[in-house]
Amino acid sequence: METNTKQNTMKDYAVYRVHRDNYEKDILFTNLTREEAMTLVQNAPKEKDSMVVFDEMPRDMLWGRKATT
Repeated sequence: METNTKQNTMKDYAVYRVHRDNYEKDILFTNLTREEAMTLVQNAPKEKDSMVVFDEMPRDMLWGRKATT
């Protein structure tokens, strides 16, 4: 169970704005827990030409980071 708790509190999610016309991503927030990222996405204003989503941070942004204990 200890491992499961650590996984839920790891801050390795990012929130992105994805533009519908060209699918470019703008990173809005990084180093978030899954719950923090979900809350930001749910509270983001609705826009016709883009959407706000979350996903795990890109692997190149995670290199060199140590897991929090």
